[in-house]
Amino acid sequence: MPHRPADSFTGRERVLMNWSLVFTRVPDLQARVLRTAVSGSEVWSEWEQIDAVFGGGGEVRTQMAAVFRRSGSACHRRSSAGL
Repeated sequence: MPHRPADSFTGRERVLMNWSLVFTRVPDLQARVLRTAVSGSEVWSEWEQIDAVFGGGGEVRTQMAAVFRRSGSACHRRSSAGL
């Protein structure tokens, strides 16, 4: 299930805006991929994100992301935080 299904959006500009806000709020964000799986046009990955600013310090979060590809480019993404 998506973390916030009501927040769905499309477009490169919106993605750029969202990530710009993330890096403004959390300039020390570190992320690493823990696991991946590929099946046809679907790519699944499990991420660990670590920061010292968000939520008061030292927060570690895990997140699943599923990216669907069409013609070599991402065409859809789903994610779920707090797994």
